[in-house]
Amino acid sequence: MRRTRTMHVFSALVLYFGVGPMRAFGVSDLTVKVVTLTESVALGGKAELMVETEAGALCVGKAWNEEKPVQRVGLSAQSVDSNGHAAWTWQVPKAGPPGRWSIDLQCATTTKKERLSLDFVAQ
Repeated sequence: MRRTRTMHVFSALVLYFGVGPMRAFGVSDLTVKVVTLTESVALGGKAELMVETEAGALCVGKAWNEEKPVQRVGLSAQSVDSNGHAAWTWQVPKAGPPGRWSIDLQCATTTKKERLSLDFVAQ
């Protein structure tokens, strides 16, 4: 049982953080397309992101402003649905600084992964 638990922890680390020898085991790139991304949003408003990739993939990310990275917004882990979509809606902090916000999104299956760097503007 202990070995199984260790393997689950290792698998979770590989999936979420890219830790481990994934490339050594023949991991290839996963195709992830942005379907919807809010380009501009008012401070305190809602931002949206939807991606399309392989059904069953897991995606997780974060959004932040370089001026105040402590106001980072986590984009919770989402399983890609049977139509190949995963979506997030989050509130941009009202007290956050205006300007460019960065998004780091990682998606992975058991054999493929991809990381996207995106951005939007908060006004």
